[in-house]
Amino acid sequence: TLPASGHGSAGGGGSKLEYLNPRGIKTIRGDSYSVHCMTVISGTKGFAVCAPAFPESVAQELLAQIFIYFCDYVMKNPFYELGMPARCKQFDDRVQQLLGKYK
Repeated sequence: TLPASGHGSAGGGGSKLEYLNPRGIKTIRGDSYSVHCMTVISGTKGFAVCAPAFPESVAQELLAQIFIYFCDYVMKNPFYELGMPARCKQFDDRVQQLLGKYK
């Protein structure tokens, strides 16, 4: 799940995101889940709740791709305002398609 506020920089044609050097928690692992956090240069944080054995590197790649979709489909929507829930069918469809690869 990504927060519905802030935006980031997708430089190089959207191929890479610029990340902060996070000083906070990147991953929390429990017996039945793991929570992964990604912070982009704007300070926006994205979170993924995964199975405990889900690799951190894959979770970070997944979060990065979801954030690119967020920028492409939500932030570029002229009717979207910061702080609003991210309600965009194209964004939802792309995220569901991406998550389908990990089922």
